[in-house]
Amino acid sequence: CVYNIPYRSLLPRGLANLLTAGRCISVDHRVHHATKEIPPCMATGQAAGTAAAMASQAGVGVKELDVARLRQRLRQQGAVLE
Repeated sequence: CVYNIPYRSLLPRGLANLLTAGRCISVDHRVHHATKEIPPCMATGQAAGTAAAMASQAGVGVKELDVARLRQRLRQQGAVLE
């Protein structure tokens, strides 16, 4: 099975400018086990780190980040998004 991990799963509710990665992301119970494996943990870590850097450089909060630009940057880094 292949699961897409949306950026919003890295954003905890009720907390500003915090990103989660690895086992801490918010997912449906059906995909929870699959997201605990090393590749998804690495992918969410790369996405969270890149998002944090981009938000800091742009002077915006992580919830205001342009997700299309984040996806573009991740592809440039060699991330597999599809």
